Amino acid sequence: MYSKNGIVWREEQTAKAHASNDNYPDFNPLGCQKGCGFHSLLYSEERLRYPMKRVGERGEGKWQRISWDEALTDIADAILDAHEEVGPGGFHLDAPHIHAGSAAWAGAARMTAMLGGLAPDFNVEIGDDLKGISHVFGKMRMGFSCDNLMDAELLVFTHTNWAYTAPPLYHFITEARYNGSEIVLLSPDFNASGVHADIHIPVKAASDSAFWLGVCQEILANDWHDKDFVREQTDLAMLIRKDNHKFLTAEDMVGGRADQLYFYDMQTNALAEAPQGTLAFKGTQALEGSWEVSLKNGSKVQVEPSLARLKASLDQDSTPEKASKICHIKPSVIRMMAKKVSTRRTHLYIGFTSAKHYHGDLMERSALLAMGLTGNWGKPGTGTNNFIAFLDHAEFLLVAKKTTANGGLKDLRDIEDVMAHQILENDPHATREQIGNDILTELTEKLGWMPPSLWMYKHAGYSQLWDRQEWQDQAVGKTFGDYFREGVEKGFINDKILETAPQVLMYMAHNPLRRQRSGRRMYTENLWPKARMIFSVETRMSASASFADIVLPAAWYYEKEDMTGSFGFLPFMSLQQKAVSPPGEARAEWEIFVDLMNKIGERADARGMSEFVDNMGLKQKYADLHHNFTLGGELLTNLDVQKEFVALNEATGIIPKGYTFEQFEKDGTVRVQSMGAMHQRETQASDVVPDKPFYAMGWNVEKKLPYATHTRRAQFYMDHDWFIEAGEAHPVHKDLPPIGGMHPYHLISGHPRISVHTLHQMTPLLMRLHRGQPVAFINKREAHRRGISDGDTIRMYNDYDSSELMVSTAAGVGPDQIAVYMWEPNQFKDWKSHDAMLIGMPKGIHLAMDYKQLRHRFFVGSPNPTGDRALRVNFEKIPA
Repeated sequence: MYSKNGIVWREEQTAKAHASNDNYPDFNPLGCQKGCGFHSLLYSEERLRYPMKRVGERGEGKWQRISWDEALTDIADAILDAHEEVGPGGFHLDAPHIHAGSAAWAGAARMTAMLGGLAPDFNVEIGDDLKGISHVFGKMRMGFSCDNLMDAELLVFTHTNWAYTAPPLYHFITEARYNGSEIVLLSPDFNASGVHADIHIPVKAASDSAFWLGVCQEILANDWHDKDFVREQTDLAMLIRKDNHKFLTAEDMVGGRADQLYFYDMQTNALAEAPQGTLAFKGTQALEGSWEVSLKNGSKVQVEPSLARLKASLDQDSTPEKASKICHIKPSVIRMMAKKVSTRRTHLYIGFTSAKHYHGDLMERSALLAMGLTGNWGKPGTGTNNFIAFLDHAEFLLVAKKTTANGGLKDLRDIEDVMAHQILENDPHATREQIGNDILTELTEKLGWMPPSLWMYKHAGYSQLWDRQEWQDQAVGKTFGDYFREGVEKGFINDKILETAPQVLMYMAHNPLRRQRSGRRMYTENLWPKARMIFSVETRMSASASFADIVLPAAWYYEKEDMTGSFGFLPFMSLQQKAVSPPGEARAEWEIFVDLMNKIGERADARGMSEFVDNMGLKQKYADLHHNFTLGGELLTNLDVQKEFVALNEATGIIPKGYTFEQFEKDGTVRVQSMGAMHQRETQASDVVPDKPFYAMGWNVEKKLPYATHTRRAQFYMDHDWFIEAGEAHPVHKDLPPIGGMHPYHLISGHPRISVHTLHQMTPLLMRLHRGQPVAFINKREAHRRGISDGDTIRMYNDYDSSELMVSTAAGVGPDQIAVYMWEPNQFKDWKSHDAMLIGMPKGIHLAMDYKQLRHRFFVGSPNPTGDRALRVNFEKIPA
């Protein structure tokens, strides 16, 4: 990065990300056009420079510049008013993203928890929680380093477009091809990644389950499945009762544990308990057959292995010919893919678009079934998804009471040991991963994090959309609200945390008018009027920040010290150093929170307020907030926080032993040495060494470590009442419900090439690379048939709302598709983006949070309020 006179004017890529060893390519160059043009954002027109207070109506755009002291005083008093009038739960932090930086994100979450506030889970709210992967493996926080792709013979990408979303990493795909790997892309449109694939499979939008189940049927019909892997690693050998469609349990047989399940052992010709502490089994589990067993009450029932039931279903509904009619892929291609995944070490990468589909869980479960049948996970070169986030440092700061040097990490480990002992008393075979899940489930609620779909349903008026009977899955008939109420009645959904509406709302690195489905209406009409104070800590005046009462200007990259929360693709951590001062009076977020906590203490003293009760039921003194937030005055500045981050990561082994902040300043980048010592290590479940690529679930396959699921295996049969009732116990294909009405086109979208997270869509430097205004991509022939030309304006609509966009005709978009990428709402006529049409329907059965792998904990669990991909829409030309 180059600067002159305190102004950043140019960036250049570095080449410090070296190869794991000589047999693999290095990670350079790690750059993209967004990074090379980022400096232009620092001085753009929408950049916030001074604290400002609204003087007109919300969203009117009338502001008054105020001092920092005035701003913090007003906010502190609003928070204290909420404490007095409705309790600490009246302060809500609405889903800030980690993109603000590790210190900013940790600071916002820490402050909210310390104030007894509430926060919807940001990762679930944005729809990056891959439900099907969690249903199968009990987790989705796992992944691989990009050089692991080199060890695969077949690379299958679905619900992703790396050429747009991961340009710094894309060269690993091409290098894998040079190394002999074959590249397959499943995508309804022929996008930029399709250009570089060996095979493009244009599945009909939202029909992936049908395709993969056709593949699975072909594998089983030809006896191509890896029987030993299936028996050991999956639940497909476990016995299911034919009468109630539940797993046969020890509770049924002898009044034992409800999670002790059974195999039929062909060596002894008798029932055998499935081991809970290991995946190893001394006998040979039957995969087919049917037997009669006697229950504890004297009754007799028929049981069969899960695979036998699955195979019968696939033979009936999912032959390649039947699947072809749904997914619009020829049976020969389905058979070809079945042969390929059965005979080659396959890397399946499921991108985050899957989590934005209403039935994305079924798509993921179906694809993973093909991998499970063929033994394609837990080995070099394999994969399922990537959600490794090296965030030990930020997560530590959420709950720490002392710095690492003063024993903070040891104190947390001591608490964890006590909780682990209690868990093991109830479940002696619980793995460290399962223990971690149990602890996080409890801690998540105590820190005020909650399922975002319930928060939106309760406070933002989404019941108006999600309870419309005509938009539901007609095979079930229940609405989201029906499931919600049933969960509360049965005691596995805690609605007490939702009782207090937000009186004070805080935003940071969150732009719900762009990011939240139907946010333009639901937030402005239902949520925000409930709040007396809305304040935003932002770098720029986003569409949502323009509706705040007070905006606080935050420092951006190059203007503050910070540490990247590195994703697993890239096994490096980088230090963000302060090179220039932020413009105007902008400040680092951590330092803003430090002063706000101090101001709350001052104002509480002036108002005669001494203490409050937090979410853990503990009394907290207002006078101690500043001291406690800063860990006894140790972390007053962003620089202090970065030094603590390095100390913590060194102590947990993520970075080399003895590595110092001073060395980090010199190096700028450091290779990750391990998964650390917190929960990410257990969910990855694989050895990580600095001179080799890494991949997930190696311990499950190599060490026979059980999975953190109800069955303790990779689970393809969900025997929860709601899943059975919905016909989704095993993976199946289901058409998208008529959400938003029945219309002839499917709306597909994703991240645009020039602005992965919308941030750069108004940057003049990058606007030169596109049309500079919202565009809808429509198939050329279909546009011609409808009398529409390139450059025309259309109204795109469904039964709920509409939006106006320019047409760009494209050959790569299917005739039944419309592709629209991200745009800031203020770039649309009347600020009405296509997001206004999106309902974001969450899937009600995902509220089954009494089932082990469906419980809500940090980043995972509970329904995604983002079900909008393949939404049905129509369009009409607007006369010039």
